[in-house]
Amino acid sequence: SQTYTDFELILVDYGSPDCCPEICDAYAKNDSRVRVIHQKNAGTQSAVIAGVEASRGEYIGFADSDDWLEPEMYEVLMGLMQEYRLDCAFCNFREISEQTGKSFAADFGIAEGLYDEHNICDFYAHLLPTLTDTRFVKLVRWNKVFKRDKIYQCIVQAERSIVYGEDKVVVFPALLNCSRVYFVNRILYNYRRGHTSITGGGYYESYFRDQWKALKIFDDYRNSVGNVAIDSAAFMWCMTVIRHILDSHNSYFRKRKYLLHIFRDSEMQKLLTRIKSIPKAKWLQRWYRIL
Repeated sequence: SQTYTDFELILVDYGSPDCCPEICDAYAKNDSRVRVIHQKNAGTQSAVIAGVEASRGEYIGFADSDDWLEPEMYEVLMGLMQEYRLDCAFCNFREISEQTGKSFAADFGIAEGLYDEHNICDFYAHLLPTLTDTRFVKLVRWNKVFKRDKIYQCIVQAERSIVYGEDKVVVFPALLNCSRVYFVNRILYNYRRGHTSITGGGYYESYFRDQWKALKIFDDYRNSVGNVAIDSAAFMWCMTVIRHILDSHNSYFRKRKYLLHIFRDSEMQKLLTRIKSIPKAKWLQRWYRIL
């Protein structure tokens, strides 16, 4: 239903157990712009890589299968890409909670407009959350259009084993590759957030493990954004794991078990040492002693 029609749509079916593969094939049969790739389930990152490698366009955008786009989204973003000769254009989005039904718009902490050689540093400064400002440019793929050469290598060389946070290890270096970016503060993408308060501990452990995998990749960019920015982002992402645990329906003793697992992690201990001068970090250290 996009008002912008000059695109190819690549649908990647990676082991869907329902009738989605047949639905995809039916669309491809009826619309020459649609191509379908069927492959075994090797994770989301592998599916994205397969789609990007098969793509032929000068620009690349993404959409998750359980979300929906406003009809004018790509017309707006592609118009900006061509008018301003951009490396990336991105829009605001609405997040909808499947658990509560509530929705809200994202807040990136930046003004709408063009970021180029005159002010691109202001944009880079908002790529990561900080301890004083949690507003930042969300490191997701689906509300953005990239010029192909700015993101292609970041995609095909991405770490495939990361399940939670696979977007950030691609989008962060890709945005640092960009020198002309435009943000349009219109809600053109609708992101559906599922219920993540899983009873078992597998989710928390996997999420926490993947955060450290991502942060090791981010270490390569300390010279670009600074040590404080990387460590602050690490701290905030660890806090996200802790929030999920506290919001879960687990017993006090199980929550305590999961929290101790996080606080006793050697990388977490190193991080708390590096940011020990920050009041919030001191609070966490006291909390760990109480636990």
